[in-house]
Amino acid sequence: MRDTLKSVSAKTLVVGASFPTAEQAKGVFESQYVNLSNKHITIAPANCKHFVMFDAAEWFYNQLNTFLE
Repeated sequence: MRDTLKSVSAKTLVVGASFPTAEQAKGVFESQYVNLSNKHITIAPANCKHFVMFDAAEWFYNQLNTFLE
């Protein structure tokens, strides 16, 4: 699937959890989405794990709304 990302041209928001740390998570997401050219990767605040939309709902919706503006 990662090779398929080369063909995606749409602006894309990638939201990730900050587990185990925000720095580690950002690095993992950068490497996983390296083939996606028009991306914005954002990492949730501390103490967020798999369900970012529940762990940090206000932050998540702010990120989403800002991206869609």
